[in-house]
Amino acid sequence: FGAPSHAKSGPAPGYKDLAGKSSIKAIDIMANRGFKDADSIESGDTLYSIFYHPGSRLCVQLTIADGKVVSADDIKTHPKCR
Repeated sequence: FGAPSHAKSGPAPGYKDLAGKSSIKAIDIMANRGFKDADSIESGDTLYSIFYHPGSRLCVQLTIADGKVVSADDIKTHPKCR
């Protein structure tokens, strides 16, 4: 299933540069890059924000603690990344 890689609409937007940024700024940047808020999960003092980019089908998780992005990772799939 899925489209062949040559059918993607342009290059995938970046997200790795968000590690270390404030969470509010990072969420704004994700929106500016075309990501849609898909889900969020809170566990203790850590927030996991899931974003989906329809054009590239990227499903990215921002791990946020103490108001900063600890990591930004492509988690490949999530029920709400579609």
